[in-house]
Amino acid sequence: MKSRITSWNINKYRGLGTAEGMESAMKDMILKKVIKYLREPDDIVFLYEVPGKKGIRELEEVLGEAYTVISPDREEDAKIFAVAIINKNSRWEKAGTDRFFNGRDYDNRYLELIDKESGLRVLAVHAPFVDKDGKYAALVRTFFENLEGYARRYVDGKLII
Repeated sequence: MKSRITSWNINKYRGLGTAEGMESAMKDMILKKVIKYLREPDDIVFLYEVPGKKGIRELEEVLGEAYTVISPDREEDAKIFAVAIINKNSRWEKAGTDRFFNGRDYDNRYLELIDKESGLRVLAVHAPFVDKDGKYAALVRTFFENLEGYARRYVDGKLII
């Protein structure tokens, strides 16, 4: 299987600024690129910082029937999400509910897909950061320790992070 994987932080559609009309222009540009990057049946586009469940619904509406938007089943009230977009006929699907990290505010920032035929897994992670005050340092350290432990379970080489 040949798949192209695109990973993109869309920053809540604010890449062009916050002035009126900029968000709409950014959405249009992102959607055009998503469609461009999904040329082959098994290509994947991961988007990070999709703005909440509303943003996920908007993607589904705009992309229509030809594509599938996959999102985490976690944190209904989260402000941002990692999502995957695939072609309807793709061999990729959301992996089970196995979680490598179970922490508020970061649980919605990763998503794992599995190829239905080969068993290959792709774990897309929108990594957390340590703020300038260092207030989240312990949380970030735990996040990466858990990620490392999760990756060690796949010594067969069937996990891409």
